[in-house]
Amino acid sequence: MALTSPAYQEALHQLNPEQRAAVDLIEGPVLVLAGPGTGKTQILATRIGRILETTDADPRNILCLTYTEAGATAMRARLIKFIGPQAHKISIHTFHGFCNRVIQENKAIFDLDDLDPVSELESAEFIRKIIDNLDWNHPLRRRKMRYYDVQNLKRFFDELKKEGVNDTEYQLRLEAFEASIAENPENLYKIGEKKGEVKPAVYNKLMDPLNRSYEASKLLPEYQNMLKDNNRFDFQDMLIFVHEAFAMHEDLLLGYQEQFQYLLVDEYQDTNGIQNEILFQLASYWDQPNLFAVGDDDQSIFRFQGANLDNIKNFHATFLAPYGEDFVKERIIQLQKNYRSSQRILNDANTLIRHNRYRLAQKDFPNPLKASSKVANYDQDITVLSYEESLQEAVGVAEKIQFLHKHEGLAYKDIAVFYKKHATAERIAQYFQHVGIPIQIVRTTNILEEALTQQIRSILIYLQNEMQSPFKSANLLHQILHFPCFGLSGTAISRVHVSVQRAIAQKLDRGEKINEDSNYRLQWRNHSEKLLEMAQNPREKEEFKVLHSALVKIDQLVSEAFSQPLQHAFNSVIKICDFLPWINTQYNKLFLLQEVNTLFDFLKSETQRNKSLTLKGFLHTLDLLDSHDIGLRMQKVIHSGEGVQFMTLHGSKGLEFDTVFMIGNDHKTWTTHSRNGFKLPPTPNVLDNEVDIEDARRLFYVGITRPKRRLFISYPLLSNSNKSLVECNFISELLMERSEELISHSKAPEYIDSKIYADFIHTTIEQGNVLNADASHRDMLKFALDNYVMSVTHLNNFLKCPLRFYYLNLLRIPSPMYPAAQFGSAIHKALEVLFAKYEDAANAVKLEQSYLAFQRHLYRNKEVFSPEQFEDYYGYGKEVLDNYIQQYPIQQVVQRANELKVRANIEGIEIRGNIDRIDKLESTWHVVDYKTGKFNNTYRPFNRPNESVVQGTSHHVAQYGGDYWRQAVFYYILLQYAHHPIDIQGTVGSVQFQYVEQKDDKPQEPYFVNISQEDVSAVIQQIKEVYGKIQRFELEGCGKEDCEWCSLHQSTSA
Repeated sequence: MALTSPAYQEALHQLNPEQRAAVDLIEGPVLVLAGPGTGKTQILATRIGRILETTDADPRNILCLTYTEAGATAMRARLIKFIGPQAHKISIHTFHGFCNRVIQENKAIFDLDDLDPVSELESAEFIRKIIDNLDWNHPLRRRKMRYYDVQNLKRFFDELKKEGVNDTEYQLRLEAFEASIAENPENLYKIGEKKGEVKPAVYNKLMDPLNRSYEASKLLPEYQNMLKDNNRFDFQDMLIFVHEAFAMHEDLLLGYQEQFQYLLVDEYQDTNGIQNEILFQLASYWDQPNLFAVGDDDQSIFRFQGANLDNIKNFHATFLAPYGEDFVKERIIQLQKNYRSSQRILNDANTLIRHNRYRLAQKDFPNPLKASSKVANYDQDITVLSYEESLQEAVGVAEKIQFLHKHEGLAYKDIAVFYKKHATAERIAQYFQHVGIPIQIVRTTNILEEALTQQIRSILIYLQNEMQSPFKSANLLHQILHFPCFGLSGTAISRVHVSVQRAIAQKLDRGEKINEDSNYRLQWRNHSEKLLEMAQNPREKEEFKVLHSALVKIDQLVSEAFSQPLQHAFNSVIKICDFLPWINTQYNKLFLLQEVNTLFDFLKSETQRNKSLTLKGFLHTLDLLDSHDIGLRMQKVIHSGEGVQFMTLHGSKGLEFDTVFMIGNDHKTWTTHSRNGFKLPPTPNVLDNEVDIEDARRLFYVGITRPKRRLFISYPLLSNSNKSLVECNFISELLMERSEELISHSKAPEYIDSKIYADFIHTTIEQGNVLNADASHRDMLKFALDNYVMSVTHLNNFLKCPLRFYYLNLLRIPSPMYPAAQFGSAIHKALEVLFAKYEDAANAVKLEQSYLAFQRHLYRNKEVFSPEQFEDYYGYGKEVLDNYIQQYPIQQVVQRANELKVRANIEGIEIRGNIDRIDKLESTWHVVDYKTGKFNNTYRPFNRPNESVVQGTSHHVAQYGGDYWRQAVFYYILLQYAHHPIDIQGTVGSVQFQYVEQKDDKPQEPYFVNISQEDVSAVIQQIKEVYGKIQRFELEGCGKEDCEWCSLHQSTSA
């Protein structure tokens, strides 16, 4: 393939000799040791270009594995500049993404349709059961705080799975480590009768926690059995499934080895054990595979302790060492030129990391990094600053950033604030907001602690109480009526309260009997009709009218709660209580909608796990989340466009900034503790007491190698509880080996502007340590549209009304799954089985299996239906499938694919779609789309643009064409421009819509759409125009009087 892109040619020309050697060694294994800022992403992308330029490989023959999704996105973006649209055909995945693809492409082998991901709560409950079943004298059975180790065990199980370690492997590693204890002179008696023997205290300190961990490793099979028995799997199991399938199904592995002839892997030092096993499986066909790995053991921050060298050693032993020393020297390439930081920063970074004993550079690759960027000679040293306490640290860092921005013109977005723990950043980020410095930060919040979730939860509790014991939760109702979604003032509620009390008092005066809890229940809803009569003036009348409306809504919710499925009851709370209109008036509406969606998604997942889940059961589940300290986690993104970027040191990996502030670097913060109560045995001959400190030093090293020109490292001298603090040992190491002239170690001025200080303290007392999501709405929408991919549903919704797209697809307002839609999904699943899984079986077998698939899917989503609906649909499905097979007998085709997930790129716009079925007859492909329901041509869904329509048809059909016509053309475009997984050889013919249900007891005729080039051009133009409007936030409503989305928007904008 000829590559003439100026960007590619320039990148190739700019490679230094070491980089060029790595890029030009196309065939065979290559290991690149790439320190920070040495251009590893550039050489990975350039090497891919070189492969395509110098071999006959197709882009689909290349697999690039990255550590994060962000890394995969960055890699593809760079490749697009180098090789254009062909970049979309290259497989760039994380290991989990690749394994998910293997599973989706081979559903018949993996057969995971009946499995659901295990929830955090389920996992905790399974482990509690395991603990309950332990013998009373088991090493892990605690007499007090029995469930203390639940989360520790879950983390340990995850680590065992990541490393591919079972209890047998654990025992072997433990024995190897135990043997190595005696090889370390520090562990032995040096004099006396016991000279040369291991000190018992040292032995016990090293081995006791490992022996306990060994006992914990024996519990993993029981945990896995619990997952299996409950039809569950966890995130790490996806890799284990693929690893086992590659081992058991030779043809499966051979298929991927045949496809992926060139393998590239980034951040190789952090690739865990099971990931490395899968990589070695893919490479196992060849003695010298085309395997290109890039890594740096000094930046290994995600593997278990002491494992930073393991991958590199294994790569060397497997692919390089057998072929001699000269081969090794040629195939291991060290990149020494740093294109990011000044030499002074690099010198100090090298000073720090040299304290690590277990690193390649200690003996094999001792050459330090050399600054080779435009700022190589920048003469500012690392600055170390101590502050009296954390608030002064916040003020000091803010003042320095403001100075750099104002006096040196440094953009806020080119500045980053790093920290080890999220808690360290809370107060500083809040102070930045207080003084008007824009920030960007991603933090995880527990929505069960957020006000909106607590309000929804209170209403659900009230409904449950009313179903169980009517009129006994008046106090809770009184609290609920104060929620802002009802628009009631506290004064109005108080007036009614007084009026109700007066009515009760009058009853007592008349000698009427009042039962004992009347004063508590107050009969609010019973008095709702009399509220207007109680009003004594126009203002009260208006207030009481609003209150009456609120009470009517509550009454409606109570009555519906008895009959509705749980999802619909939740949706009724959101709709009837006007949460959405209220949310839409709030400055942080995106967060509030995200919060509601998180709660609703959890409800949907729980009802899917437990088909008979009741409101009472769901509320109990929320209580369990509280008691297990699991919560409901949501990523809260504060994105101020051009703001200072806040992130953890782990999150900073792979990024670079002009100026970096590393905050909160006191000794207590950096004192290493075991990440959980259990751990894998360290690598033999690695000192256990040095392992944790070296892991932490590597993390600190990652932080100090991110800036280009300036690095400020700070710490407080007092904790929040007024205890003295000192600098962490890594600062001490820097200060010890660099003169005070080169590193400034100073205190911030003791004076802080008293007004700013007082205002900030007042704000934190009022609001607590809570970050305000005060980024502009446009900034937040821009963040939401990062990596946006368009579907035909999005396109249709936008053309109907841009606000419909805004609310349904961008904001994703909560919406329950309706019975008819879930029935349609079950029919789709049955037809997938009919045409795929049992393709070679007799028709009777196929039909029987499709019945079972329909029934399983319907049952898995039973929570959507009322009992009567479920019974009706359950029987109706068999009738629909019988009629379908009579109308559409199964044909033999050249090739067939079912439930195909396709992505394509149209002039830089990513689009995606799920195609029900595609059949190849001779050299032509035909698309089949299944439709449940009765065909209605009133609104001309198959019309092309500007064709005549009947009066009353939605305006967008006349202008833009019908939804089904556009869907057909959209699918045609997807297949013509598809990245993967299907390579269309031959032409794409018609798109056929098959109506699987009968209408008036007669089969419905299929509808064919034959695609013309004019159709393709029209829809591509629609895609481009709509995509442009979305990116420019041109989201004005359609203006039709009956449009619910325009009405919702107008009601909240008034």
